[in-house]
Amino acid sequence: MASPDLLFNLWNLFYLGAYQVAINIDVPGLDADAAAERDAIVFHSYIALGSYQAYGDKHESAGTEIEEGDTGSQEGLGKDTTSYLMKTFLLKNKLQKMIKKSKDLDAIGEMKSRVTWIDKQLKSHPPKNVESEILREHIKKEREAAKAGKRPYYLKKPELRKRKLMNKYNELKEAGKLDAFMEKRRISTQWRCIIVS
Repeated sequence: MASPDLLFNLWNLFYLGAYQVAINIDVPGLDADAAAERDAIVFHSYIALGSYQAYGDKHESAGTEIEEGDTGSQEGLGKDTTSYLMKTFLLKNKLQKMIKKSKDLDAIGEMKSRVTWIDKQLKSHPPKNVESEILREHIKKEREAAKAGKRPYYLKKPELRKRKLMNKYNELKEAGKLDAFMEKRRISTQWRCIIVS
């Protein structure tokens, strides 16, 4: 287990926004196990922050091992989408490095096709944060209103939740899935109303 001081210092670095500083910190007198654990903590913190970038070979190996023949199978997609996306992104980087080094045209063509397949996978599973998108749109409108001389209006949590539900309603309506969604919701809440005699 890592020391509480180390975890607290790492949290402070992340909280202050110094994400890249946390990778390079050296704690004097730290044994090999604690150093490896520190690297794993830092690496997982990067994943939790939603960053899909590899920060060097040392941290790549701390999180995941990628074989040269691995094509990025979808076996863990249902369990942990973030780790699956991270593995596919790291595999893509490794394939791109191999494309630059390779001189065999057939191998280059095969690796390029794998890279395009990985790009499609990453685009089909984008990291989605609806609340931040709603807040971003609201802030843009507020800036325009402030330029016009109006006072700024900040969204409260109930209003944010309401806008989120309205966006979901509009998306379902456009896709034509609204009736099916409402039917599923009705069935899932119907058991509460059943009177047992």
